[in-house]
Amino acid sequence: MRAAARTRFRLWVLVLMPMLACGAPAGANGNDAVDLALQRAAHDGRAVLVEFRAPWCYSCYYMATHVHRGAQWQALQRRVVLLELDADSPEGAARMAAWQVKALPAYLVLDATGAERGRVLGEQTREDFHAAIGRLLDVDDGFEALQARAAQGRASVTELVGVLEGFVQRGEGGAGLDWIAGLAPAVRAQADHPDLRPTLARLRLMRAADEVDGAACLEQGSAVLDARPGCERPYLLRRALACADADPKTDPEALARWQRAQTGALEKLVDTRVLRQPDPSPAPAPAPACADRRSAVLMLAELHRRNGSPDARQALLRRAADHYRAGIGEGPGADRSVADNLRVVLEALDDHQAYQALMTRLIAQWPNDYVYPYRYGRYRLEHGEPLAALPLLERAAGLAYGENRLRVAELRVRALVALHRTDEARRVAAQALRLNGPWFPERVAVIRSVLEAGATDRAAD
Repeated sequence: MRAAARTRFRLWVLVLMPMLACGAPAGANGNDAVDLALQRAAHDGRAVLVEFRAPWCYSCYYMATHVHRGAQWQALQRRVVLLELDADSPEGAARMAAWQVKALPAYLVLDATGAERGRVLGEQTREDFHAAIGRLLDVDDGFEALQARAAQGRASVTELVGVLEGFVQRGEGGAGLDWIAGLAPAVRAQADHPDLRPTLARLRLMRAADEVDGAACLEQGSAVLDARPGCERPYLLRRALACADADPKTDPEALARWQRAQTGALEKLVDTRVLRQPDPSPAPAPAPACADRRSAVLMLAELHRRNGSPDARQALLRRAADHYRAGIGEGPGADRSVADNLRVVLEALDDHQAYQALMTRLIAQWPNDYVYPYRYGRYRLEHGEPLAALPLLERAAGLAYGENRLRVAELRVRALVALHRTDEARRVAAQALRLNGPWFPERVAVIRSVLEAGATDRAAD
């Protein structure tokens, strides 16, 4: 095998792989993509870097454009066996469930035995991504081994933080707190170290959210947000607010006060690290821009809505739209992440003309991608235009695969049912389910329920 092939081994997981097309479950024969990557890693003495992505993931677009290129990325590829898993493929979805991956993009570092050393989630700047992956590659102990070391009192405070961050990355707040509580008293005393407190507060917020305890979510949310979490602020706000909304016992006045108290800090984040203008002054150096230029804007728009400030919301969204327009670029090298940010903001603004113009451009610019005709078709359907939606969704159907094939089929069925073309809807559903095989049962159930509801409505007519 040539040296280039040895140093740049990549496995692409596609639903058209023979193993998946014939319906074999991931790992059933020991030759699925993960097994092959681990075999290669053991042979070469390298780690495996598993990347989960999807064609609808705007954060994945960002990583592909801004991080997965250049000398650092090439050097990383020589150091690891890179395995790219599509979340919409059967194997990708199965592995996400097995490894409890709940957000995209996600990067897991495994040793050659398959033991996880750690993971990195979401959009990252180039510097942060390579620093985080580098730390995981440089450690000898995986997540479970590090837990054992800590339980024996042989882990440093930094390693304890690493264990707790591992629980955070998995979304296991209760498990992380139970683990700390189960340590010997002398070891557990280290949890009072100031370096551990922000991570412990995140675990407490996660547990409160899992328990749907609105008051606890607001209390722990304040503790986490007071620690100045930087670009993660909108995610933490979203978690706390979703929990408070879901708990019928949440005090509305307390929630309103909490929302208003959080607005200023998020406005500052948006102004200084998300929608900031270039600063010609040499010093002091501003904080680095957030990789995710969307979540903070949408969260701040939501706070303005909740606070009864529609004008502030509209002004923010218009400002964001102008910012994204300036950042898209032209031609095939356009930044898809920024384009998708603009799409969402235009939809929030109810700017139908600008939205439709953008989607027409994106469909033409990426003609082999199902996601743009799918999104535009969904938009037209949601706006009461099933006849206009159908040709877009039919185009998307010719490009879709795996779980997204079912998502497209669901919308085609909805459009046909709305047009009282129930027989066609049944044929579309039957074809999609035949191609799908045994995968994605929850998505299959949705399609069937849409058909049943359509048949009931027709009978009533």
